[in-house]
Amino acid sequence: MNNSYRNIIFLDIDGVINPVWDHGSFGHDMSELMRKLLKIDKLYSTINSFELGYAYFNWDIEAIKRIKKLCVDFNAFIVISSDWRYGKSIEQLKLLFQLYGLENYVVGKTADLQLYRDEEVKHYLKEHPEIEKFVIIDDNYEDAFEIVYPNNFVHCYEYIFNEEAYKSAVQILSSIIHK
Repeated sequence: MNNSYRNIIFLDIDGVINPVWDHGSFGHDMSELMRKLLKIDKLYSTINSFELGYAYFNWDIEAIKRIKKLCVDFNAFIVISSDWRYGKSIEQLKLLFQLYGLENYVVGKTADLQLYRDEEVKHYLKEHPEIEKFVIIDDNYEDAFEIVYPNNFVHCYEYIFNEEAYKSAVQILSSIIHK
C-alpha cells in the first residue's frame, strides 16, 4: 500500500452497495454481459459471471455515488472487507469497481484470517500504520464493531448505504479523532 493512502474506507458490499433484497441480475443475459465486458478488459473472464451480473445490474447507483463522493472529498481509498474478497485478487476487485469508475480507489482487501471482521480490520490497521483515519461501512457485525471501533463504524441499518449512513461516514472522516 502506498503511503499516500492515509484515509481508508473499509467497505462491505452485500447490504451496503449491493441490496440484499434485489436479485434483478437473474433476468439478464449474462453471456451478453460477458461479451460486452470482455471488450473492455479480458480479465473480466476470470470473474464468476453471476458476481459480474450482481455488480453490473444490482449494485445501487446512489450508494456507489456516495462512496465515490467520500473517496473524492476526503482523499479516501477503499479496502474491501466484504465476503466478496474471497478468492479474488485486488485486480479482480478493481474490475468490479471499474464498472462505476472507482477502480483507482480500491487499494486493498482485508486478509481472510478465519476471524470476525473486526479482527481482520484490526490486523489490517496493524499492518498499515500509515493509515490516519478510517471508516468501516457494514450492514453486519454491529455488536463487534460498535465495541471495538465505536468512533469509526457506520452501520447500514436499511441494508444499503443511504443518505443517513453517508452523513455518519462524513462525520467520521471529518473528525479530528484518528486511529
